[in-house]
Amino acid sequence: MGNIREMIGHIFLTEWVYACVLNGESFDRWDQFKHDSIADLFTIGDHARAGLRKYLAGDTETGLSNPATLSARGFTVSGTARKFVTHVFIHSLRHWAQLATVLRQHGHETGRAHDFVLSDAIE
Repeated sequence: MGNIREMIGHIFLTEWVYACVLNGESFDRWDQFKHDSIADLFTIGDHARAGLRKYLAGDTETGLSNPATLSARGFTVSGTARKFVTHVFIHSLRHWAQLATVLRQHGHETGRAHDFVLSDAIE
């Protein structure tokens, strides 16, 4: 990933792939998504988050213990659904933090509300 656009695309596509795996859906259609604009990238994020919400709304504690497997591009990752859900959130959080750090290091103000408790995302 050589730039911010590629990193954002990576974050959202990864979320989308894991949402597909968790919902038992194929993720071989990732080329359906455009990458031409920031709006295009956030559309991928919208699809990913809808898939994650769908999975979480219908799952149970028992379901989170179910095995899950992701095979793509010559590697296979296996674990429980709980592990996959946890990974997708940690993965995204880590990369968004990396982006914020790089932006600040290059003189771009990223705002003061870095702590979740200071945001208005939820009450």
